[in-house]
Amino acid sequence: MYKKIIMFSLLAAVIVFFIYWFYPFKPSVFLSDEQIALEIEEVIFKSNVKQVQDVIKIDERHFFVPFITENQTYSGSYWEWKRNQWKLNWVKINLRPRVLKIEENNPETYYFVWNLDPRDQVAALDFFLKKKRGYSGTNYHPAIQMKDEISLDTSSYGIRKLPIGKA
Repeated sequence: MYKKIIMFSLLAAVIVFFIYWFYPFKPSVFLSDEQIALEIEEVIFKSNVKQVQDVIKIDERHFFVPFITENQTYSGSYWEWKRNQWKLNWVKINLRPRVLKIEENNPETYYFVWNLDPRDQVAALDFFLKKKRGYSGTNYHPAIQMKDEISLDTSSYGIRKLPIGKA
């Protein structure tokens, strides 16, 4: 009888553990600026976050956080809700425009992110999307070039969804 109680308790504990570990709970409130700075400084030694510029919500489970270091380096970090807590996915010091991929094989979840130093006096960013020409049999597919211009008049940081349509 005693062994049955122990086995039942152990089984219940394992089930509760697996439910907690694998059940996708809704994300909690995002971290404060101080918590963000501490997490970044744990990952990048001597990064010394001076100011968190903004917390930009991409969706319920993903955030982009531009920040400035003590060395006046304009940087950025990407956060994701994983295993029921906020995880720092990557940090880039001196963040030039780059593509952020939320889902690796899904281009509809790609974003441009940037945080440029205002002293560089960049007025706008021009992104070009290109498709090479091609042909097959009697079909010809012309080259396509699409331009996306982003003004930096209001802010030196930001995020923009990659303009990808259905083919």
